[in-house]
Amino acid sequence: MFDIFSVTALFGYAFFLRIVLPAIIWGSVMWPMAVWLATHFYGGPWTAGVAIGSLLAVGLILVWIADLLRNQIYPVYEGRSLWIPWASRKFQARLTRKVEKFYLRAEQEGNRQSSLRKETWYWLRMFPIGLDGKPRVLRPTLLGNVMAAYEDYPLSRYGMDPAFYWYRVWFKLPENIQKEYGLVSAEAQWLTYTSVILCIGAVLYFAYLVLTLLAKQFAFSFLVAAGLHSALVWPPVVLLLLSVVGSYVAYRFSINAHRRVGEYFKSIFDDFRGELKVASASDITHEKSRYRDAWAYLQYGLQRCSNCDLYYPVAKDSCPRCSSQASERAE
Repeated sequence: MFDIFSVTALFGYAFFLRIVLPAIIWGSVMWPMAVWLATHFYGGPWTAGVAIGSLLAVGLILVWIADLLRNQIYPVYEGRSLWIPWASRKFQARLTRKVEKFYLRAEQEGNRQSSLRKETWYWLRMFPIGLDGKPRVLRPTLLGNVMAAYEDYPLSRYGMDPAFYWYRVWFKLPENIQKEYGLVSAEAQWLTYTSVILCIGAVLYFAYLVLTLLAKQFAFSFLVAAGLHSALVWPPVVLLLLSVVGSYVAYRFSINAHRRVGEYFKSIFDDFRGELKVASASDITHEKSRYRDAWAYLQYGLQRCSNCDLYYPVAKDSCPRCSSQASERAE
C-alpha cells in the first residue's frame, strides 16, 4: 500500500525522473533569461543565487503542474486534442502512406527471418495491429499511435474496455509489479514533461526576442529600462532554436520509452486478467438483492417476504400483509 508519509514513496527515483530531472533541464536552458531577470529586476548582490533558486522553483512548479495536467497534455501530443482538423488529417494521411509502404516491403520479403523484415515490423508495431495482422494508423502522431496500439490491445484481444478494466486489474497486481510499472512509466513521462517545459521555454525566448526587437526599433521607455535596447539579438534566437530542438528530441526519445510502457501494459492484461472476478448480469442482480436484504436486516431488523417481496420485522412469524390477505380470502 502507498504510504503518504514515506519519503521513499514521495521522493524516490520515479519522483526524481518525473519532476526533478525535467526541472533541472528547464533551469539549464532558461539560465540566461534568469540572469537577465535577476540583474534588472532584483539588483541584489546574490544575482546567481537568486537566479538558480528562481529557476529551480519555477521549474519544479511547472513540471508539477504538467504532471497534474497530464490527462490534458497527453491528448495534445497524441493528436486527439487542440489539433486543427486539416492538419490532423494531413499528418494521419502521411503516416498511413508510410505504414502501407513499410507493410508492403515487409510482405514482399520472402525470408520471414530476414533482418530487413524484422526491422520493418519493429517499426510497424508502433501502430495498432488488427486481427487481420495489418497495422492501422489511428492518430496523426507517432506517440498517439504508440499509445493507441497498447490501449486498443485489451479490447481487440479480450473484449475488455481498458478504461474500465485497467483500474480493476491494477488492484490485483502484486506490489512489486506495481512499482516496476510505475518506474517504467516515469521513465517515459519525464521525457514528455521535458518536451512540454522546453516548449514553454521556447515561447518565453520568443517573447524575449520580440521585446528586444521592439526596444531596438521603437525604444519604449519600459523596455529601455529593462536593458533590452542594448541586448544582443542572436542569443535569444539561438536559445529559442535550442529549446525547440530540445523539445522535439525529448518527444522523439519518449516514443520508444512509451513503447516499453505499452509492452508492460499488454503483458499485465495477458497475465493478470484472470485474477478478476467477472460476474454475469444475473449473478450481479442476485448479489444486489442479497446486499439489499442484508442492509434491511442489519439496519432495521427487517426481512423480505418471498411472496410479496415486501419487508417486515424479523420478530414477526410471517408477513403481516400476506397473512391479512390470506385471512380475507378465507372469510
